[in-house]
Amino acid sequence: MAKYKTFADFSKAKGLDSEHFPFARAGLNVYRAIRFVFMLAIALLIASVVLHVAGNALSKVSFTFPQLSTKPQSDDFTSRFLANIGKEFGFSNPQVEVECFSSPSLNIGSLIVGFSRLILFISKLTINLEIALIVLYIALVLLRWHNWERHVFSCDRESIKIEHEIKRRNNYAKRLSNIREAISKARSGENSEPSLDQLAEEESLNALNSMRVYVNERDNAYTESVERNYRIEIVNPTNTLASQKLNTNLNDFENMASNATGGKVNFSSKTLSSDHLKIAYMDSIEVVNPYMIVDTTDHTEYCAYCIPLNLFASVEEKIEAAKQKNSQWINETSKVLDLVFPSTDVGARRISINASGSVAIFKYELPKKLNVQNPSSIEDKIKGWTQTDDCSVTISAGKLVVSMRMPVKMPIDTATVFRDAFGIEDTAAHIAA
Repeated sequence: MAKYKTFADFSKAKGLDSEHFPFARAGLNVYRAIRFVFMLAIALLIASVVLHVAGNALSKVSFTFPQLSTKPQSDDFTSRFLANIGKEFGFSNPQVEVECFSSPSLNIGSLIVGFSRLILFISKLTINLEIALIVLYIALVLLRWHNWERHVFSCDRESIKIEHEIKRRNNYAKRLSNIREAISKARSGENSEPSLDQLAEEESLNALNSMRVYVNERDNAYTESVERNYRIEIVNPTNTLASQKLNTNLNDFENMASNATGGKVNFSSKTLSSDHLKIAYMDSIEVVNPYMIVDTTDHTEYCAYCIPLNLFASVEEKIEAAKQKNSQWINETSKVLDLVFPSTDVGARRISINASGSVAIFKYELPKKLNVQNPSSIEDKIKGWTQTDDCSVTISAGKLVVSMRMPVKMPIDTATVFRDAFGIEDTAAHIAA
């Protein structure tokens, strides 16, 4: 990463787009496994302690079995082996022969203590697995940092929090359990099968209950801001009726999901992937960049014997405001184009955005089999989508280039232009001459 000064350079070299976060999905899955194994290990340890205490309390209680054999074969290998296992789990004086089992008495407390030892052994295995998962997660975090992701742990934790809140508000697990119970009852009846509606509802609820929420934070490749990206993915059933049921269940989903984040995120309307196999809801918010370097040097006077630069009106605040407005406009416009293009006959995929001066250039890759004869028709569509008239579209080498003028004109900082053009030493000499 050291050879790339900005994320824009890195993303261009690695071919990353705004939705591609290397190792993020694997990292989140490992984080989920860590949480599950941790809770399992805690439950097993508690169960082991409780059983051990209960076994010691019941150590004086025993139960006598009827004598099943009077011909123990203590020299037989199988008898000795089973006898040792019996002692481990609390049998007193076990005598075993090949044909039958003979145990005069059973100590219940010792048996429970033996069982607690087995659970303790399993809990130790889960702890070792937990350690291995933590090491793997740390490795994935380092790889994600290498790919310019920020605040990996907090983002993974927030994604699971949002996912649980969405599922809790809609009771997907309970509804899925109810419909599966109804289907099971229908199948248990004579000459009866569950209805197609029931099967479709089960498939749609299973898709909702299996949804995944991804939260990732990194630099914006096209502006100087840092963004936290939110994405909800739901697998769209291939069954037509189940897909229709899913669409019904997704009515007003974006508002409900936005409320589940406490209003911090405003999810867009649902979008279908190009193959129609996934449904997504997306949004991104700008976050504070704690690593931003602020220049605190006093530039009010250029040098002691030349023109004071404080004579020029400062436009730094205006420039910063213009940058923020244009950055927001670029993000919103790119989202509109990204959402609309895949759902049309154009099917273009964005590969880059460049902002230069007052013009933003959006470059898209066209499908190989698509032959666009009239770029002006696409231009008219874009003008309608973005509600702007200042737009031009060109097509070259399979790439669709959309050029749009940004809404806010960037002010000119005369003092900065003066410094960049001449430099302190040269400017002083030039004016002195």
